[in-house]
Amino acid sequence: MAAEKTTQAMTDEPSRSPLLLILALAACVGVVAFSFYLGLQKSAIQEEQKRLDGEILTLKNEIIALEEEKVEAAQLAQKWLEEVEKKEIRWSGVITRVNSLLPFDAVTKQYKVKFLSYSGAQGGKLTLNGQSRETVSDPYPDVAEVIEVFNDSSYFYNAYVPSVTRGENDQGLKLASFILSAYYREEVPEVKSPAVSAGESAAEEGSQETTERVPRQ
Repeated sequence: MAAEKTTQAMTDEPSRSPLLLILALAACVGVVAFSFYLGLQKSAIQEEQKRLDGEILTLKNEIIALEEEKVEAAQLAQKWLEEVEKKEIRWSGVITRVNSLLPFDAVTKQYKVKFLSYSGAQGGKLTLNGQSRETVSDPYPDVAEVIEVFNDSSYFYNAYVPSVTRGENDQGLKLASFILSAYYREEVPEVKSPAVSAGESAAEEGSQETTERVPRQ
């Protein structure tokens, strides 16, 4: 009886060995497959991290470029503003100079003309709507004097009256309504003294004489 049990046990052991071997191989394959999967996942994560790092770097570069462009734009705007301010005509100063040129009559203690409206345009062009004082005599000399004082001024030039109308008030006094056109300049041109001009002319003549006296070779 004991011999039969021993024989049966020996018969069952070989049948269990292939099953254990199959289970061990399956476990190894599973471990290898899981390790391979983890490797793929790690590689994918690394690639995604590289892509994100590249996008972050690109965004940083774009931000820096925008900041530089903003600074450059601000500098250009400031430069443009300075250029505009250099060319800008400050009309309040223009009107002050206009009023300073009004001819004054010391006898009657009144200005000979008055300006009712002002108009300025690009390039310093002025258009003034004026009126002479009410007088018993001819008002045209007052208008002529205005033209003269404007053309004699260092800040105004090409002054003329394209339109003038003569009229009378209720008391029969004569007056003239006129339009004065002139040009204004901020920078007054330099005027050379007669002595300097004469010296330059003499120097030019001396230079010409010296050139003429050089003998030909």
